[in-house]
Amino acid sequence: MRSILLSVFVLAVVGASVCLAGDEKETGEFSSEGFKITQVMNEPKRLNALGKMAELSDSEEIGRDSDLPKKLYPENRGEEFIVMWRYSGSGKKLDATVKVEYVTGRKTKVNVYEKAYRDIGRSGHTIVLRNVGKNFEKNGEIAHWRVSIYTGDKVVASKQSAMWEAFEEYAKRFEGED
Repeated sequence: MRSILLSVFVLAVVGASVCLAGDEKETGEFSSEGFKITQVMNEPKRLNALGKMAELSDSEEIGRDSDLPKKLYPENRGEEFIVMWRYSGSGKKLDATVKVEYVTGRKTKVNVYEKAYRDIGRSGHTIVLRNVGKNFEKNGEIAHWRVSIYTGDKVVASKQSAMWEAFEEYAKRFEGED
C-alpha cells in the first residue's frame, strides 16, 4: 500500500511542478534556422518530498507522526531556472552558444550565463541554473530574464520574460549604482 501511495505522490509532484512552471509569462519569442527555445521554467525549491506530499494533500495527517523535517535545509532552498531548447535544422552539425541573461528581485544588475555547444546535430538540450542557499537569500528570485541562441554572431532564437524590455529601460537609469 505504501509503494502505491508513494507512486501516486511522485506522479502528483511531477504533474504539479510542470503545471506550476508553465505559469511564467513569456513574450518576444523568435526562432529561425531550426533553433527553438521550447520552454523556460522557474521551479521553486523549498520543500522536501514529505513537505510536497503534505502540501498536495487535503490532509494535515501526512507526516504528522514523523520527526522528519518538511522543508529543505537553508543551503538547498531557492529555485531552479530551467531552459529547454532544440535544434531541428538541416541535419548538418553546427556550433551554438546559449546566453541566459537574468536579474534577481533585489538587484538591477544583469547576470549572464553562457554555454557553448560544439557540433550539435538534431537534438534537444536543457540548461539548469540553480539559485539556492545564501545566493538566493541575498539576491532573491529571478525576476526578469532573456534567453538567446547564437550561431557565430547571429541570433537564431530568443525568448524573454514579459517585463524584460521594461526592466532594461529602468536599469539604464541606475547603471553603475548596483
